[in-house]
Amino acid sequence: MLYTRLWNIFHTMRRTIQVVIDPETLREADRGAKSEKVNRSEFIRRAIAHYVEARRREARELRHRSGYERAPVETGEFDVWTTEHAWPED
Repeated sequence: MLYTRLWNIFHTMRRTIQVVIDPETLREADRGAKSEKVNRSEFIRRAIAHYVEARRREARELRHRSGYERAPVETGEFDVWTTEHAWPED
């Protein structure tokens, strides 16, 4: 039980890293952090998370695009749904 608890503590800890940033980028990060009312570390974490999500979204879009290129939509394929998305008449 002690081993499990220690393992969980050490494997869920945040890691401290050092990053070299040019002065202008650092000033921009500090301005962004101030405007978001978070500290620099939180601002940088959010920026990284935003970048990672954008890359995932791009990858999904690329997979979708390539899927439609391999199997394009045929004329009339989705006609059955045209009545489903129409607003009802009053």
